[in-house]
Amino acid sequence: MNSYKNSLELSNKFQKCLRICADMLDSPDEKKEKIYGFRPGLQKTFDAAVLREQLRNLKEGIFQVMFTGGFDAGKSTLINALMRKDLLKTSIRPETAVITKIIFGKEEAAVIIFKKISDEESGQAITERMSVEDFFEYYRVSQDNPEKFSDVDYVVIEQPNESIGGTLVQLVDSPGTGNSKPDDNTAKSFAEKANAIIYLLNSTRAFEIEEKEYIASHFDNKHVQNVFFVFNWFNALDDVEQENLKNHAKVLLENVFTDNEGNFNEELYNQRVFYINAKGSLFNRIGKTAKACCSDNETGVPEFEAALSEYLTSGDRNKEAFRGYLPQLATKYLAACEEIKKL
Repeated sequence: MNSYKNSLELSNKFQKCLRICADMLDSPDEKKEKIYGFRPGLQKTFDAAVLREQLRNLKEGIFQVMFTGGFDAGKSTLINALMRKDLLKTSIRPETAVITKIIFGKEEAAVIIFKKISDEESGQAITERMSVEDFFEYYRVSQDNPEKFSDVDYVVIEQPNESIGGTLVQLVDSPGTGNSKPDDNTAKSFAEKANAIIYLLNSTRAFEIEEKEYIASHFDNKHVQNVFFVFNWFNALDDVEQENLKNHAKVLLENVFTDNEGNFNEELYNQRVFYINAKGSLFNRIGKTAKACCSDNETGVPEFEAALSEYLTSGDRNKEAFRGYLPQLATKYLAACEEIKKL
């Protein structure tokens, strides 16, 4: 928890630094003269917009946890269980039509981020704020009309309660793999930026051809540390089927969890592979215990949650998350110094 506290403090410092730098680079603003004792503004509006975009990312959260996998694996249900709230819509049809980020905010709201920008100079994306209910009504539907979402980049759902890992973590619900080529490309672009990837499989039909191909092309022999494989609906199997699945998974995922010499890393495997009942956990956590088949401790979700939280709050993970902000700040600082010399 100390590393998480340190990260929160560092995040606040970065936010303050980015805000000041953006004010210094932006157009002159006499309203901010009282804050700084002089009128800031170097007319570098594009550079200021870049820093404000980073500031927005910091406010949304440092660590992205990407949930992906095939249709009906239970991505939204697991996120609901982790949030302890029946937030995302779930059904027997594909529901996640657009990438959806869940972040910690002061109030509940949905913000639509469009691919279009307001103007070329600012580089600011066009956004629309609405209630979560309206968002689900207009955007969280079956994909009978995939073109409906062609102008939407992603959606941010702000929630007043913290997610797993605290205010620095954002949970990303993706359209999943195998729905369509555009969906796969969108999920891939977000996965490349994710700090942790949760790949869900339906235990009743795990390792179908598309899943095997996806795992082989994205994870095999890549020495990944941040990928978790979660087998949902494990409770739907009998004892023999459960044991067979575990044995099968260990064989098929052996090439994913390897050390630098190519040897199977069983310790890491045990820290990254979990068998769960997401719906049972959700029912327990939102008070529908009468519908739950077992206690939350028997669903496997608490063990997965603990392992993910431990990974997200590790000191090394935190350092890497912040390190990417330094080059941008240094570049903008040097550019600002050159502009000041010209005054």
